[in-house]
Amino acid sequence: MVVVRGVNVYPSAVEEIVRSVGGVAEYRVEINQADTLTEMSVEVEPEAADDENLAKRLAIAFQENLSLRVPIRLAEPNSLPRFELKAKRWIAR
Repeated sequence: MVVVRGVNVYPSAVEEIVRSVGGVAEYRVEINQADTLTEMSVEVEPEAADDENLAKRLAIAFQENLSLRVPIRLAEPNSLPRFELKAKRWIAR
């Protein structure tokens, strides 16, 4: 669990949000510690290259489920490493 702007964020909750939106082949969560604030961003690899609304749908889903504005970046196809474990998808910087 990580606390982002006062909200407890669990890896399982992020996984559930990403998978519920659909259209995501793989994702990676980046946690940045800037001074006293912890920020979270998500990089996603779309299943279909022409899915231009994926980032917007994910941002809305994070806002509705976690009450957080989470920046979503789209990655190139097959650019993210593949992991079966949720914890490996989280990177702290």
